[in-house]
Amino acid sequence: METASNAAGTGSPAVSAQTAVVLPPAPSNISPPTISGTAQQGQTLTELHGSWSNEPTAFAIQWLQCDGAGNNCTTISGAIYQSYTLLAGDVGHTLRVQETASNEGGAGSPATSSATAPVSPPSTATFGKTSVGASQDAGMFANYKIAHKAVLSAPGSVTKLSVYAIPGINSPSPQALRAVIYSDEGGAPGALVATGSEVTYRGDVNGIGWFDLPLPAPVALAPGTYWIGFITGATSEGMGYAYDKVAASRAYDVNPYASGPSNPFGAASSDAEQASVYATYVPSGGIERPHNTSPPTLSGPAQQRQALNASPGSWTPAPTSFAYAWQRCDAAGANCNPIPGAASPGYMLTEADVGRTVRVSVTAANEGGSSAPVSSSPSAVVGASGPGPSHVEYVLQDGLVSVYDMDHEYRPIKTFSLPQTKAEVRGVTVAPASHLMFIPFGGDGPMNGSGNGSVLAYDLVSEKVVWEVHLPTGIDSGQVSPDGSKLYIPTGEETASGIWNVLSAANGELLSTIQGGSGAHNTVVSNDGRYVYLGGRFYNYLEVYETATGLVKKVGPLIGTVRPLTANGKNTLAFTTATGFDGFQVSSVTTGNVLFTVSFGAVPSGFPYTAPSHGISLSPDEKTLYVLDSPKKLVQFYDVSGVSEGVAPTQIGTVAVSGLSGQESPCTYDCGRGGWLQLSRDGRFLFVGDSGEVIEVATRKVIATLPTLAQTKKSIEVDWQGGVPVATSGRTGVGYVE
Repeated sequence: METASNAAGTGSPAVSAQTAVVLPPAPSNISPPTISGTAQQGQTLTELHGSWSNEPTAFAIQWLQCDGAGNNCTTISGAIYQSYTLLAGDVGHTLRVQETASNEGGAGSPATSSATAPVSPPSTATFGKTSVGASQDAGMFANYKIAHKAVLSAPGSVTKLSVYAIPGINSPSPQALRAVIYSDEGGAPGALVATGSEVTYRGDVNGIGWFDLPLPAPVALAPGTYWIGFITGATSEGMGYAYDKVAASRAYDVNPYASGPSNPFGAASSDAEQASVYATYVPSGGIERPHNTSPPTLSGPAQQRQALNASPGSWTPAPTSFAYAWQRCDAAGANCNPIPGAASPGYMLTEADVGRTVRVSVTAANEGGSSAPVSSSPSAVVGASGPGPSHVEYVLQDGLVSVYDMDHEYRPIKTFSLPQTKAEVRGVTVAPASHLMFIPFGGDGPMNGSGNGSVLAYDLVSEKVVWEVHLPTGIDSGQVSPDGSKLYIPTGEETASGIWNVLSAANGELLSTIQGGSGAHNTVVSNDGRYVYLGGRFYNYLEVYETATGLVKKVGPLIGTVRPLTANGKNTLAFTTATGFDGFQVSSVTTGNVLFTVSFGAVPSGFPYTAPSHGISLSPDEKTLYVLDSPKKLVQFYDVSGVSEGVAPTQIGTVAVSGLSGQESPCTYDCGRGGWLQLSRDGRFLFVGDSGEVIEVATRKVIATLPTLAQTKKSIEVDWQGGVPVATSGRTGVGYVE
């Protein structure tokens, strides 16, 4: 600032133009960073900052993998944090860490640490019987599953089993084997934990000694008791083993090798032959964390109010969990920003996404740690909602129907009265082509076969009852054929005969009957109308009626008598719940065999409902199964996409729900609030009967509560276009993959 003066006095100060902001010099390295920790697979290394001048305010980290001498280094993707867990791919290499300090003046030149020692393989441990038993069994029968009790004292990742093998009495006949690991349930083998790769033992080649039974991928186990052993191939007594006598140490049963080990183990014989069998594992500190082998992908329409769903991509070794983070990007897929709260495998596109793209980032984790995040490709540019059908939810209480707008936050549209149905609504089914809603109602038949069941047909367009019939039997939840011509109506869960009445959908006339299992209860008609699935309340087989031939085939025996059920679009798989069982089963309709049994745990003593899992639905793409877990007040989400290829269902999430206790009101008969699951036709929403809650399956969040649905388990979706019904959901949720 300058002030001038003369004889007349002093002038006003003059101020110069402002200079540029004065910034400090960028940091300069004084001493490089260092690394602490043990250079062994599974161990964690930590970067310690070096010394820098000019007061750094931030540090950027990058880990480098180098050759055994510390040269020829390359960056490790995603390794940008101060800690780094050593992976299998690091064994034999050295590591360095590069640090770049910065402040307001910019970033300094990178400084690199010295190299670590070459990374060594992880240490291993064993559990089971590692000593050679004093006795020998000179042969094993064909097609047997044999397991031995073993205790794992610390968490770890099992890589293989080993058995002390001796040539059997039929040696050198080759003996096919696969390792098995089962959980312990009450002192006996329970659920299948892992199955090994097939190996073949030949006495003239392998001789006497330890013989390895590898697993295809490491299996992470928590501390506890397990049953380890093997399943034998078709050869009988090609191999024997050494053992000591220890009471209740071995369990075995017949299990056809070609079918694979059963899950759960099943009824078993037990004895005192504790074979020399042990498992090799890497303690949890040495488990390799996942790394990505193919990136996540997106599926679903890129349109407002539609759901995009993310697959996590492929990872090795197998992760135990995934974390999802959705991002909103520009139309070119760049300049992405996180979407607050979008952290589920599914994401419902909103108005804010229109004209943009979205992508998802996935981080995988296991006991060895978390991976670097990996992003999908961007979606197509999101479009605005176009014209299409309106989606309406009908909730049926005794005497009253409430209608909700699914497209506008489930606001009530109307109610209408059907006083005839005050005697108890037993189900609901809709034929869009004829505009008719069919409602079975009335009392259930006692075990002698009499009853007062009725069915009415209500025209949804004219809003009038078209016909009503009264039957000399009980009544229960039926379904109309896809062409709208026939109704399959069970005679009631208290009817011993197990009869399904086949009625004309045009006038209610009795056309024929179908003989099913005792206690004719729940009914599912296949999408193509070829099959009717008959759920007998007091019968532990699911019966499948073929409409073209009149033949009935059995699926089972099941773990209990049949309760809510569903099926896939090809009519090859059935998904059932059972009386007294909290969980579900997956069965082959083709062979009639049970493929998988999944338990959610023991039913608590005094639990008031006979069906703890009284609700099941399959997503339209047949990838996800939703099952009610009433004792825990949860809806369980399971990945069932691989069951037809022998891949066991995998839990992928849960949603807590309320209600599911006390009595429905108003109610005349069967008033317990045991629950039900009805899936929307497009698979976006799950309606929980007797709870009233509506779950958005993509986000796994409860988005609405319908008060009338909290007092009933009978509901259905009807889609409208041009003033008439065009589609319906059914009372559960079935697959649509043909």
